[in-house]
Amino acid sequence: MGSDWPWGRLTRQGDFNPRIVAEKLTALCSSLRPNSRCTLSSKAASDSEHVVKVIIFEDGIKWVARLYCPVDEQHGRFASTRETRISSEVATHGIIRQETDIPVPEVHSYDASNETIGWPFVLMDCMPGTPAVKKLANATPEQDSHYLRQMAQIQVKLANVRMDRIGSIFQSSDGFEVGPDVETAQGPFEKPKQYYQAVASHRDQRSTAYGNFEKENLNRGDLPALFSLCINSVADDYNEDAFGLANRDLGPHNLLVDDDFNITALIDLDFVLSAPLHVVANLPHRTYTELDPGSSDLGGRKRVEEYLSALEADRPDFPSIISSPLAALWAELERLDHAFGRVESVRVKVVRSVIRFAIQKQSFIC
Repeated sequence: MGSDWPWGRLTRQGDFNPRIVAEKLTALCSSLRPNSRCTLSSKAASDSEHVVKVIIFEDGIKWVARLYCPVDEQHGRFASTRETRISSEVATHGIIRQETDIPVPEVHSYDASNETIGWPFVLMDCMPGTPAVKKLANATPEQDSHYLRQMAQIQVKLANVRMDRIGSIFQSSDGFEVGPDVETAQGPFEKPKQYYQAVASHRDQRSTAYGNFEKENLNRGDLPALFSLCINSVADDYNEDAFGLANRDLGPHNLLVDDDFNITALIDLDFVLSAPLHVVANLPHRTYTELDPGSSDLGGRKRVEEYLSALEADRPDFPSIISSPLAALWAELERLDHAFGRVESVRVKVVRSVIRFAIQKQSFIC
C-alpha cells in the first residue's frame, strides 16, 4: 500500500490540517524521546482505513504513526466506534507481547480522539522487514515452506493464549480482559453459538444495507442467514469453556519477512480476538492454504498439506477441527466477507458447505 501524497486520503478530509498534525506529531515523538530529534518521512502509505507515516529519529530509531481515516459507520465492517476499535487494537498489541514471543510492535502512545495531535492515531515501533506478499512470488520452494511453517507457528501461539470468554481484547486495571467483539459491538460471549449468531446477524445487516451488487445482481444477505440457520440447529454441540486468540486477517499482507524469509513481525492487529476453537483453527484466507479438497491446483494442495502438517506438529487437534462441518461453514462465511468481486463463486461454496453441514449433522433445515 503506497502513496506519493504526503498524507494520502486524509488530505481530502475538510477538518484535517496536515501541517498542524505533522507539527504536533513530531513534538509528541520528541517529548517521548527527548534526547533525539525526529523528522517525518516525506511519503505515506495508506489503505482503506489508515494512513501510515514513518518517524525517523536522528539516532536511527524509527517509529510508525498509524492515523485512522473516517469510515462509513453505517456500512462499515465494524459496528463498534473507532475509539473502541483503537483501544482494543492497542490492548491486543500488549497481550500478544506479554503472552507470546511473536514479534509485534510496541505501542508508545495513542489517542482515539482528536485531542493530542488533531487526529486519532497509534504510535508504535517501525518493524524491520518487507511485507511477505511482495516477496512470495519469487520465493523458492524451500523459502515458501519455511515461511508457511512460521506462519503456522504464529497461529498456534495465538491459539495457545487462553481466554475465558469470546470477544475483543481490552486493557483492565490489572492487565487485559475480554470485552465486546468490535465487529458486532456485542458480547463478550460465554458460548460459541452466541458469537456465531451475532456475526451472522451483523453481516446479514451489512449485506442488506449494501443491497444488491450491480455486477453480480445478487444479494449476499441470504448467505449469513443460512449460516445462522445452521448454527441454530446445532444448539450446544460445540460448547467450550476456554478460548484462544485468533487473527482473522492472518496472511502475507500483514507479515513482514527478511531476505531469508524469516518472519520479522506481525502487524495490523485489527482482526485479532478471543474466539471459539473453530475460528482459532481456521486456515488463513488469502494465503493459498484454503483450496477446495477437490482442487486440481497441485501446487496449492501441497501448500495446504504443508500448512496442516505444521499446525499438527504443535496442535494435533487442529486438522480434525478444520475438517469439521462447522469449521468448513465458518471458512466459507469468512471468504464471503473478503470476496469482493468473487461473490458468485463463493456463494456456491457457501451453499455447498451448508448442505454438507446439514447432512453431517443429520439435519433437514436446508
